[in-house]
Amino acid sequence: MINVNLDGESLLIIKNALSSGIYGSIDDVVTEALILLQEKNIKLEHLKMHLLQGAEQASRGEFVDDFSIDKLLLDLDAGQ
Repeated sequence: MINVNLDGESLLIIKNALSSGIYGSIDDVVTEALILLQEKNIKLEHLKMHLLQGAEQASRGEFVDDFSIDKLLLDLDAGQ
């Protein structure tokens, strides 16, 4: 078991989530939050990888004519 002290804003977020009826318990809210945090961290790691690859390519003088940061972000959202 883990005990966590939350500030007022965090408690309000949890109370609002519970009152929405989407979540049945505080455990459900926290589990969902942890899943979203994990997804965010994975997306961030993929973005860092793409940026590093791009920097390496640019240093070799390799450029992509049709590059779009918006497309890259959409691809990351889609899990590609």
